[in-house]
Amino acid sequence: MGAWGYASLENDTASDWLYELEHADNFSAIEAKLHEVMSMGDDYLDSDVAQEALAAVEALAYVQRGKDSPMTPSFAIITSWAEKVSSVVPDELKHKALAAVERITQEPSELLSLYQETESESEWRAEIESLKARLNA
Repeated sequence: MGAWGYASLENDTASDWLYELEHADNFSAIEAKLHEVMSMGDDYLDSDVAQEALAAVEALAYVQRGKDSPMTPSFAIITSWAEKVSSVVPDELKHKALAAVERITQEPSELLSLYQETESESEWRAEIESLKARLNA
């Protein structure tokens, strides 16, 4: 999985995706990632797609409530990107993000399966709940 922690940005895939976000000046990269998750429907959801989508949701949560986001080195990219976009997350985009998070945490999801195989599942689920709360604020 290339992860060094259980938080949404503590993996290689999310970190790599942030460089794509860094060059965006609107919400389009995030919308595309959320669409990719939701377009899977009930099909198997690859962990890379899920990790990128969770990174996208973290970026939205930062725009929504920046000061309450966990400050990690990856947030330097999000902070820089956030300065280029509206300071308000559109409600429709927020709803799509929450739906994508729900999809990621339900079967069939490779990321869910990977965490279910570790001792970090409860910490990961707590991070997911924190992310949803920050986005809902």
